[in-house]
Amino acid sequence: MTALGWLLGGGAAGALALGMMTVRGPLALALAGFGGGMVLVTALMVLTGDSFSRGFGLVYLAVGLMGAAVAGLPRALVVGGASPGRELVALGMGAALVGMLLLAGLGLDRLLGALLPGDLKARASAGLPAGLLLGAALGLVAGAFWRR
Repeated sequence: MTALGWLLGGGAAGALALGMMTVRGPLALALAGFGGGMVLVTALMVLTGDSFSRGFGLVYLAVGLMGAAVAGLPRALVVGGASPGRELVALGMGAALVGMLLLAGLGLDRLLGALLPGDLKARASAGLPAGLLLGAALGLVAGAFWRR
């Protein structure tokens, strides 16, 4: 059943990452704005919390920003050019991809919970995080080669 989680997570993440690599024009700008907005809202929520929440929140925000940079790197390298705007769009789209991967993981976990009994759901859900990470990486690499 863990393989089911790997397949579901990998398929969803690969499709999302490949889709993010192929998007161009105004839709790319809109997705980058969405990703940047998510980062700003998260930062605002973290900074306005109490000191205990702020400490944990800053760690999660830093990890999310590193994930966004890693997810945006293939797009920044493939698009080319030394324009700061292109790198910002790539970073924003990386942040949007990280957010969409989180939402996809939550949605797939709920779907598995609705379709499978408790023990089977737990075993299938155990493969979701690894499948999401591996699928996203493969989708970004495939998108980078496709766009060349």
